[in-house]
Amino acid sequence: KRWRLFADIMVDIGITLEVCATIVPQSLFLPMISVGSMCKAICGVAAGAVGGVFNLHWAKGSDIADIQAKFGAQHTVTGSVGLIFAGLFAKSVSEFHGPRLWSLYFFLTALHVYANRQCMKLIVFD
Repeated sequence: KRWRLFADIMVDIGITLEVCATIVPQSLFLPMISVGSMCKAICGVAAGAVGGVFNLHWAKGSDIADIQAKFGAQHTVTGSVGLIFAGLFAKSVSEFHGPRLWSLYFFLTALHVYANRQCMKLIVFD
């Protein structure tokens, strides 16, 4: 469970670095984007590595292939819905600037980590 939380934190760090890259001197832009992409890649590796364990947990007494297929379909749907909401959200906060926008970003990032931590507490492995 801690590796899943680690993956979520790494993606948040990666996104933050990519967003901050737009406000740093040009000489730091490429290194920040690169490190941000590396953090997101680490997230993908960590999340992928623990994904099988979580799917085995949900597949007790069931077919693991069925669980994997349902997970893939759910991931596609939630990703699509998330993309729609992200577009609507970006449009709604387009008038926010400076500290107000950064405060909202860091609040939502902290909420993301907190929610994932609470979810990990709910899952009990044998």
